[in-house]
This record gives sequence, C-alpha cells and structure tokens, in this order.
Amino acid sequence: RETSDQVVVAVFPKMQSDSDISDYTQRVAQAWGVGQKERRNGVVLFVFTQDRKMFIQVGYGLEGALPDATAFDITERHIKPMFRAGNYEE
Repeated sequence: RETSDQVVVAVFPKMQSDSDISDYTQRVAQAWGVGQKERRNGVVLFVFTQDRKMFIQVGYGLEGALPDATAFDITERHIKPMFRAGNYEE
C-alpha cells in the first residue's frame, strides 16, 4: 500500500552525545525533518556501528501503527541478529 510515510536509515560510527539514545535520536530526527510536519509520519532507523547500538525513532503520527515495543522487537529480534551474522544487505 502506498503512503506518504517516510523511512530513513542513518548509519554513523558513534553517537555525538552522552545523552540517552532515545532522546538523542528524537532530536536528530526532528532536526532533519523526516516525515511530513503536519502528520509527523517519519521513521528513522539509527545505527551506531562503533557504539554497537541501534534505535528506531518513530514519529508521533505513526506510533499507533509502529509502537515503541514493536520497534524494539524489530531491532532486537530481526535487525541485530542479521547484523551480528554480517548480513547487512538483507
């Protein structure tokens, strides 16, 4: 199904802050303007390779479709195991 939602994958060596990953990624996603401002329908998958961390930041307009628990499950059960196995392209 076609939507106006925007999804971005952002890969960095390290987080540029000592703050909590959720707070940091929210500030970055807002600064970038991912998603439509009035719909708040952006999603960013942040990957910090040297820190070995990742986080899915979901815009407020998509929290019903992609709640925090589901985003966490996606990273923990699907993305992280693939990365650990070296399957970055899948």
